[in-house]
Amino acid sequence: MAATAEQSEHQPWDTDYHPAPSTPSAPSLDLRRARDPSLSTTIAERARWLNEPQRTLVLAVFRDGIPAADLARLHGLPPRAVRRTVTRAAIRLLNPMAPFVARHAPDWTPTRARVARSIYIQGRSMRATADHAGLSLHAVRIHRDAIEGMFDELQHQRTRAGIDRTWR
Repeated sequence: MAATAEQSEHQPWDTDYHPAPSTPSAPSLDLRRARDPSLSTTIAERARWLNEPQRTLVLAVFRDGIPAADLARLHGLPPRAVRRTVTRAAIRLLNPMAPFVARHAPDWTPTRARVARSIYIQGRSMRATADHAGLSLHAVRIHRDAIEGMFDELQHQRTRAGIDRTWR
């Protein structure tokens, strides 16, 4: 099979060809490299929102500085799986939706709060959230859309007020 002009110009590791995740701090979340201490502190503080297994791994890496490979050896897991779990949890915790949900969920109905925590804090898909909460996929989608609408409205109000930093 002959390579096209576009394929020959780009290599698989070329970041312009395969863009990085949209989270602005994703490149610094490589668990094999040094991290910004303020980023580690933020992630460790927000880890209290996670369920116990994820919280334990995230705190061990970001608060205690234990390498993911050592944690993997300790728990008998593949290092790649531990890095993936910790990185995904950290990206969710850095997403502006996580502190929004953590702050506002107590004011919502119990079902909406459960859906919000499941999707935006625990990282479940809508289908997994529906199964876990005993709801229909349609009900989960309605709650998710309402949560995102509230978040967007808050962001819009903050923009109009001249506050240009993201939700914290």
